[in-house]
Amino acid sequence: IVSVVYFATLSVRTMRIDMGTGKRKFVQYYELDSDIQASGTATLEFSDDDYATWTTAGTFDMTQLAPRIYRCGAFKGGRAHRITHSASTPFRASTLTIKYELGTH
Repeated sequence: IVSVVYFATLSVRTMRIDMGTGKRKFVQYYELDSDIQASGTATLEFSDDDYATWTTAGTFDMTQLAPRIYRCGAFKGGRAHRITHSASTPFRASTLTIKYELGTH
């Protein structure tokens, strides 16, 4: 009997998102709408400089219903996002929700 475990890495990158304004946005949390898994995480990174550098915001606990990452800083203009999942389990997600407050300028 042979048991084979496949390990794959998936990376999804968004375009720059500016929420329709050039004002500063203060990110309260990110929430991932995804399947619940028995174990595992997905890493969220963001780029505020047109994909030149990436900053790790944190990891989503894929065992949770509606996993969240809190205290993700602020940005002015647009921000791109990248989610990376490396595991022997499938990854299915539909929505990355960004809860933020809009600054005055």
